[in-house]
Amino acid sequence: MARSQLLKDAVSGKESIENILLRLKVILSDLDNENIMNWVNGELEGYKDKESVPSYRILKGSIIGTYLVNFSVKYTDAPVPLEFLISKEEIDELRTVRMTDGIATIQNILRGENR
Repeated sequence: MARSQLLKDAVSGKESIENILLRLKVILSDLDNENIMNWVNGELEGYKDKESVPSYRILKGSIIGTYLVNFSVKYTDAPVPLEFLISKEEIDELRTVRMTDGIATIQNILRGENR
């Protein structure tokens, strides 16, 4: 019963992801599966180190900003041309964001005004 209700709540969208994960943690606690419990805890509490972040939490962003060229032309919210300043690997590292926060923090960010 608990598992089928959990599935219904997950699909309906009426329950928060945090609440569903907490209930899933209780249901799965009997399995003694360290991998699944580490995943549930990582989603709830956040991931402790960047290496343990699942691939679906690794995002690629754009490097944009406001800057002046020769003190005459102002670019606002434009891509910053870093190709001539740093290596492609460094640019890729700057663009990569690993979402280590718990799901409650991510949901708060998504509900915020400046998203």
